[in-house]
Amino acid sequence: MGEILVFVDADMIFDGNFIKNLIAPIVDGRAIGTFSKDEYLANSDNIWARLWNINRGLPAEKMISENYPDNQKVFRAILKRKFDEVGGFDEKAGYTDDWSLSEKLGVEAIMAKGAKFYHKNPDNLKEVFVQSKWMAKRKYKLGVVGNGIALLRVSLPVSIFIAIFKFFRRRRISFHFIIFKIISDMGQFVGILEFWFLGRTSK
Repeated sequence: MGEILVFVDADMIFDGNFIKNLIAPIVDGRAIGTFSKDEYLANSDNIWARLWNINRGLPAEKMISENYPDNQKVFRAILKRKFDEVGGFDEKAGYTDDWSLSEKLGVEAIMAKGAKFYHKNPDNLKEVFVQSKWMAKRKYKLGVVGNGIALLRVSLPVSIFIAIFKFFRRRRISFHFIIFKIISDMGQFVGILEFWFLGRTSK
């Protein structure tokens, strides 16, 4: 049985030295867990994948902003004994289940240099809706008030207004962005309702 766990998504592609560089700070005893800021968009040739990044305020071909901190709550690798100590992830946390390790342990993952990998964004409107719905299934600050604010921000009138405003403000954004924004916000709206009223945490 291995001593280090590495969390992998089905849509990830690794650089040749990804695992070696990702676990280096753990092997050296400098951290109990790590993550990588060298995360790039695997399907940058797809318009919906690029718009996903634009909508989140990310660079066109990278999945993490340049000013992202060197510590974060989401672990990409962790010592197995530390994972076992706290009983793993909180499966009831919805989309933020991968934050639960940091909250249980009271520590954050540190950045591993040179751990380069690629991640796919949703590449069609159906996937945009499904992924947006999934990402919205989490606890919001301020409880019921926070849920209400989140719903308002992705409601159809607000969504249309913001989509059109951003389209005219940023000349390089394709007209497709308006469609993308509405579909993405619809997914979030449904996701918030499903998590809030039905307790659904799955996609």
